[in-house]
Amino acid sequence: IRSYNTAMGKWAEGKTTARSPIILVDVNLGFNCTTMTRDGKHPNEAGDQFMAERYFDAIQRALAA
Repeated sequence: IRSYNTAMGKWAEGKTTARSPIILVDVNLGFNCTTMTRDGKHPNEAGDQFMAERYFDAIQRALAA
């Protein structure tokens, strides 16, 4: 996941523009697969809430900018 996230960051840097910015949201850091998934892969309600908070914060920052 770390390698993928690093690659995504580099990809986004090369593709983002002022007119069409790319904003990456880290939903990996702090995510607990034991308590936030229903089957070890797919988020349960706690996982959904965790991700929603990360996206909400990123959207708020983008709209404020």
